[in-house]
Amino acid sequence: MAHDGEQPFAFSAPTTRADDILAAAAPELAGQVQAMKFDADTGRLDVAPDAPVCGTKLRWSAPKLVATTNEKGQGANVRMLHVLVP
Repeated sequence: MAHDGEQPFAFSAPTTRADDILAAAAPELAGQVQAMKFDADTGRLDVAPDAPVCGTKLRWSAPKLVATTNEKGQGANVRMLHVLVP
């Protein structure tokens, strides 16, 4: 359940799916990462990789993922990607 300032990652458009946006930005990670939550106050998007190597790829791709998420996610204001431990 989301706390104050946190919301499930959906942004304002109900058809916008975080996993689809992440897959578009980094196709090599499709099916290996899941967006967990988005904190609108800080702009932090928490993502969970399915393996440590995917977490490393996420960290390397973070600037591209943030830019793509903001471009494709209506109402998105992602400022940072936080990679959770698998």
